[in-house]
Amino acid sequence: IYTLTPSDFPFAGWSEWATPQQILIPTFFWRSKPQIVDGNTIFIRYTNRPAHWTGAGISLNADLFRRFGDMGVPVGNFVVGLLYGWFLSIAYRWYHRRNAVAGLVTIIFFGAQGNFGLLDNTCNQLMYQWMYIVPKHIIGIVICCEIARAIVKFPVVGSLFFNNRVPATHQITPPLAA
Repeated sequence: IYTLTPSDFPFAGWSEWATPQQILIPTFFWRSKPQIVDGNTIFIRYTNRPAHWTGAGISLNADLFRRFGDMGVPVGNFVVGLLYGWFLSIAYRWYHRRNAVAGLVTIIFFGAQGNFGLLDNTCNQLMYQWMYIVPKHIIGIVICCEIARAIVKFPVVGSLFFNNRVPATHQITPPLAA
């Protein structure tokens, strides 16, 4: 990509850029939806050979260079770094002020980039992950934490089974004096 882009292939710029409706509308409802995961398509275009495996994509830096040239790489990385840092700062504040379990799970999952690279894909794949996959996982984390919170508050199963404290309705007796 770095050797072929200005000479054999012109800079792509904003062409082939995914729009929010292309990302958020499922393929089930939009059968002719453009392909968002475009790493294999770009690989085939540049190498002129079929990709017989999945994930023959390109990195974010290569896609930024393919689109915008030398200045696109640092500017694009700066913007992605701001987005990622902003999201993790929200997760840390969530951990410290609101819900320690949900915040910790969010920090671990997204701080370690979970099971998918949040910073290592093409621009379209990156937008798909940040606009669809990340909110989906956050909603799942919140729902699971609220279910766990409701179980702990349930009088019989939660308070007596998961909590080994003496219920407040029983009289606490001091130890016998020797």
